[in-house]
Amino acid sequence: MRVTMPMISKQYSKNLNSNLSSLNEAGNKTTNFRKFNKASEDPFSAAKAYQLRREYQQNQDYQSNLSLAQSMLETAESSVTTINNIAQEVNSTDILKAITSTMASNDKKIVSTKLRATQEAIVSTMNTQLGSNYLFGGSGAASAPFTLDANGNLLYRGVNVNTGENSAGATSDVNGTKICFGVANTDLFNGYTITIEQGLNLGRGIESINVSGGNIAITLNAEGSNNGELQTALQNQLDNAFTAAGIGTAGMDFSKITVSGNASATVKTSEFVSGNMVKSTISNIVDLDALANEKIYVDLGLGLNVNNNNVQAQSAFNISMPGIAYLGYGTNADGTPKNIYSLLGKIADQLESGGFSMDNVKPYLNAFDDSQQQLLTKITDIGARTDTLEYTQKRLENMEDSLLAKIDKVEYENPVDAIMDYKMQQYTYTAALQIGTNILQPTFLDFMK
Repeated sequence: MRVTMPMISKQYSKNLNSNLSSLNEAGNKTTNFRKFNKASEDPFSAAKAYQLRREYQQNQDYQSNLSLAQSMLETAESSVTTINNIAQEVNSTDILKAITSTMASNDKKIVSTKLRATQEAIVSTMNTQLGSNYLFGGSGAASAPFTLDANGNLLYRGVNVNTGENSAGATSDVNGTKICFGVANTDLFNGYTITIEQGLNLGRGIESINVSGGNIAITLNAEGSNNGELQTALQNQLDNAFTAAGIGTAGMDFSKITVSGNASATVKTSEFVSGNMVKSTISNIVDLDALANEKIYVDLGLGLNVNNNNVQAQSAFNISMPGIAYLGYGTNADGTPKNIYSLLGKIADQLESGGFSMDNVKPYLNAFDDSQQQLLTKITDIGARTDTLEYTQKRLENMEDSLLAKIDKVEYENPVDAIMDYKMQQYTYTAALQIGTNILQPTFLDFMK
């Protein structure tokens, strides 16, 4: 095969353009130092870079959640410490320990006034807000957790902290879903038994609600309904169901029916088989232990694991701080309250009564000491949770540094290497031009053109 000058010229032009392209590419790398600008240039590295950047963004989300948790705990620790300082001041020589059988009436009045003021300070502190949320509201953080009823009893989210009585109305806990009927006269619903049964039809929502005698029968579909759907269905259908059953609805405000918890959480029907039902008697008594132990989890990169809408405790961080767990709740066997607020009120009542007796006051004084110790335990718990966050923060920061280093390695050139490569490509291109002047000598025909 004869190699002609046009063939040489064509091949040379191709190689020269290739060198020029490499030179331009190397020049770009000296400005942004990126190994590739499009996934098509290096699909494997691009996929790896995408994965690393996704992990980095997740890490940023974890740190954002951690920052929120830290703010909550710091504010909570400050608030609970304030409560503890108040309790210590009350328990000092000039207040509780100054109470004696021989106290003058004016002194009793002074101590009583201090105790009432202390009660107000405690409620105000426990209604502390962080942003738009109430810190000690548990899952009900949208509104002030602590209020007082008409009789001066302390309520936590509408529930009496001593008796568990729900001032908002009767409740029923069905398959893990708590329904508050919120009626004006709680006795109207009390005594009814709510029955939830799985239906046979497909789709979502409530198939039927029937009221007969002392029973309310609610039929869910085979897929189950979420809490929000259940609430809407109850609000819309219960009134009609009671009316159709010939049961009076005077005093029943069906618009106040609420379902606690996450509105998107599913009411469990997976355990149901044909003929099996879940029953719960409607009552205005709420489980105080359940309120005090509510959990709200945030993902801090601990390997979040959710099973049947339940977060595994070790796989996330609990940021819930139900207020009654700090102030105390319920009563002792003798009826003595276990919460600081009510105890102060009971002592003040005794001081203000005409028949003051140390025998009557002493149980409250002893219970107050116990409540204060419980409060100190909760402060310690906050400290332990704060330590956990600090350890987690260090882990996330180290992970962030590691991910950034990996991203740099996958996506970016070493600046020195990039500049050296550019110089080499520049030398190669210059050399190619010089070679071209030697091998592509002009002929007489070139001048004739």
